[in-house]
Amino acid sequence: MQQQPYPGPTPNYGGYGGYAPEQPAPPADDQKSPYEGDRFKPKRTINDPFFLAFFVLQFLGFAVLSGIVLHSWISSNGLGGGLGKSGGQSGTAVTVNRSRIPLASLLLQVVMDVSKHHKSVYLVAFIALFIQAALAV
Repeated sequence: MQQQPYPGPTPNYGGYGGYAPEQPAPPADDQKSPYEGDRFKPKRTINDPFFLAFFVLQFLGFAVLSGIVLHSWISSNGLGGGLGKSGGQSGTAVTVNRSRIPLASLLLQVVMDVSKHHKSVYLVAFIALFIQAALAV
């Protein structure tokens, strides 16, 4: 009984050791920079003039509408008592009229009373703020 050879690496059939023959190095002066030429130079053209015009018109419309709304809010005594004070006409059932949100008013009052008596609330709040900022980085 003849023993079979161990299945190991294949013998050197090609005469070059099993590896690809080495290629000669390219000449050093043949290298070109990919940034040469006009490839990365910016072009001074507007790609989409219609969308630019629509964007400018939308921005101007937003500015005009904001001006109209702010003018009407100020003329209805919006700065002189509209935030929950009696006599102001800019607070409604949906906006910031504090007589309509008693739970939020009560919670704010409780928090302010507790923070008056226990000054450590501010220390704990600032420590938590710094910990959150450190964890966010």
